[in-house]
Amino acid sequence: MIANLATAVAVSARQNPVLTDTGAANAYVVVNLSAFSAYPSVSGLIIDVGIVNANTGASTLNVDGLGTKPILGLGLQPLQGGELIVKGVACLMYVVTSTVNSGNGAWIVMECTGGAQQIAPGLQSGHAIQFGQLTGLVGSMRNAKMSVTAASASATFTADQVVVGTALNGLEYLLPSYSQTINLAITGAGGTDTGAAPVSRYVALYAIYKPSTGATSILATNATIAVAPTIFRVADNGGKSFGY
Repeated sequence: MIANLATAVAVSARQNPVLTDTGAANAYVVVNLSAFSAYPSVSGLIIDVGIVNANTGASTLNVDGLGTKPILGLGLQPLQGGELIVKGVACLMYVVTSTVNSGNGAWIVMECTGGAQQIAPGLQSGHAIQFGQLTGLVGSMRNAKMSVTAASASATFTADQVVVGTALNGLEYLLPSYSQTINLAITGAGGTDTGAAPVSRYVALYAIYKPSTGATSILATNATIAVAPTIFRVADNGGKSFGY
C-alpha cells in the first residue's frame, strides 16, 4: 500500500494540471492552485491551459494576476487566429531571451490539441514551409505599378503581391502589400547595387527579402548592356546572402 501511494504521488508530481482559462478570446487568464509570486527569470516553465475561447489573432496570457505576456507560435511570431481552439488544451512554455519580446518574457505555444501550428519559414529543402511560401512563378506580381511624373532619382514601386525565390527552382516567398521606394542616388538596399546609376540608360529593379527577419527592400542594377538575371542575390552586413 505504501509503495502504491508513493508511486501515485510521484506520477501526480510529474503531471501538469490543466488550468482553465477565465479570460476572453485573445486575452487569456489563468490562476494556479499555488500562485506564482513572479514570472520566472529563466526559460523552461511549462503550463497546460484549457481553452474556453478560440483566438482570432494576436493573443496574451495573464498568469496569477502578474500581468499580460504575449503568446507566440513556434516561429516566434504573434498568433494569427486558429492556433488556440475551443476545448483544446494548449501546452505553453515560458521563454526569457533577448530575442523574444525584448527579453521581457513570452509564452510559446508548443502545441494545442486541434489547433493550427505556427512554424518558422522553411530555409532548406527538407524543412516544413509556411502557407505563404506556396507561391508560384518567381518574379510574378499582381497590380504592380510605379509612376514618375517628372525627372527624378526616386520613385515608389507597389504591388499587391510579389513572388521572390532563392533560385529559379529554389525556395519561394510571397510578399503581400509590397511597397518600396527606390533611390538611384544611393548605394545598397533601397538604391543601386554598386556605384552610381547609369545616365539615360536602363536599370532592372529587384524586390529583396530576408527570410530570417522578414525585412523587405528594393534594389536597382545596371541593365543597359545585358539582360538582368531573374534572381539577384544580395550580401547583408554580416556577409550572408539574402533577398532574391
